[in-house]
Amino acid sequence: MRTKIRISGIDGLAEAMMSAGEEMSAKVDEMLEAGGAALEKAWQGAVPVATGTLKASIKKSSVFRRGNDYAYVIVKPQGMHHKNQRNGAVAFIVNYGTRKMKATHWVDTANAQGESDAYAEMERVWNG
Repeated sequence: MRTKIRISGIDGLAEAMMSAGEEMSAKVDEMLEAGGAALEKAWQGAVPVATGTLKASIKKSSVFRRGNDYAYVIVKPQGMHHKNQRNGAVAFIVNYGTRKMKATHWVDTANAQGESDAYAEMERVWNG
């Protein structure tokens, strides 16, 4: 994305800079949505097969903003598991295991595999 700015005087410069900032903010939101969707898909693909409820609970959030400088998307298991436990707690146990259950480290695997896909999707949006 390239923004062309044509100005006439200091007021024109201020107006052009504000316009470019608004365009950039919308583009960043679009990039985060695309990257979050790619990471969501990677997480869902990495969940161990026997945990269908957990797989269905993995969702990306909408874009969160902190002021004008910071924006992000969260990908995580949401809601309650069928055994009255939060899906986030189930994901933690499946990932790290217990003394009776071997750890799977599926979150680490999902992040490693999904990172390049998320960056590629974000770059596609930027260049698109």
